[in-house]
Amino acid sequence: MMKLKQFVETYLKKIIASILVIAILLCSITLLGKIFTDPQTYNKTVQSIDEKKATVLGVSAAIAGTATILAAVPDDSTTPLAQEMMDLSTYLALVVCILVLEKSLLTVLGATSCYILLPISCLLTLGFIIKKNHALLSWAIKICIFAIALLILVPGSMKLSDYIYEINQTTEEAVSEEIVQSTEPEEEIAWYLKLWNTVTETIKNTAEAAIESGQEALNRFIDSVSVFVIAYCAIPILTVLLFLGLVKYLFGLNITINYKALSPEKLREKRKKLMPKNKEEHLSLDI
Repeated sequence: MMKLKQFVETYLKKIIASILVIAILLCSITLLGKIFTDPQTYNKTVQSIDEKKATVLGVSAAIAGTATILAAVPDDSTTPLAQEMMDLSTYLALVVCILVLEKSLLTVLGATSCYILLPISCLLTLGFIIKKNHALLSWAIKICIFAIALLILVPGSMKLSDYIYEINQTTEEAVSEEIVQSTEPEEEIAWYLKLWNTVTETIKNTAEAAIESGQEALNRFIDSVSVFVIAYCAIPILTVLLFLGLVKYLFGLNITINYKALSPEKLREKRKKLMPKNKEEHLSLDI
C-alpha cells in the first residue's frame, strides 16, 4: 500500500502533467498553428488596414492634385504652398509602409509563436517536470508570455490606432468626407472632382483667391496627415517600445538605442572620415 502511494505521488502526477504538456505542444503545432497563420483569422484587422490604406492613398492623391493645381497658377505665387503640400506626401508614404508591414507581420508572428515559442515553452516545462529545475519553469513561463504578446501585438496595435482615428475622425472627414472605398476608376475620379470642385473654382479666378484657398487646403491637409501619423505611426511605435520593455523585463536584456549616433552631425562626421584626406589620395582612388 505504501509503495503504491509512493508511486502515485512520485510518478503518476509527473506522467499526467507530462501528457497535458505534450497535448498542449501538439495543439500548438497543429490547431493553434493553423488558426493563427490563417489570414481569415485576422479578417477584421486586415479589412481595417486595407480601408485605412485606401483612405491614406486617397488623401495622398488629393494632395498631389491640389499641389498640381496650385503650381499652375501664374506668377508662382502659390508654388511654396504646392511644395509644402508635396512634402506632406512623405508622411503619408510612411503611414502606408507601416500599414503594409503590420499586415505582413500578422501571420509571421502567429507562426513564430505557435510553431517555435510555445513548443519551446512546453519542452522547458517537460524538463521542469522531469528534473524539478525551477529555472526551466521560469524560462518556460517567460517564453509563453512572450509568445502571447507576439500574437496580440499587431491586432492590439491596430485596435488602439483605430480608436485614436475614430476620435479624430471629424478632422479627417473635413478633408475626405466623400471618399469612396472602391477600386473602380470612375468612382475615384468622381470623388476627386467632387472633393476639389470648390478649390478649382476659386483658383481659376485670381491669384489672391488661389493663395487663400491653398492655405485653407494646406491647413486641412496638415490636420488630416497629423491624425494619420499619430494613429498609424506613433501608436505602433509606442506599442513596439512597450513590447521591447516587456522583453527587457522578462529576459533581463539591456536594449538601448543610441539616438545621438543617428543625428545629422554624427552622420556628417562619419562621412568625412570615409572621404579622402587629400587630393593625391583622391586621385589614387580614382586610378
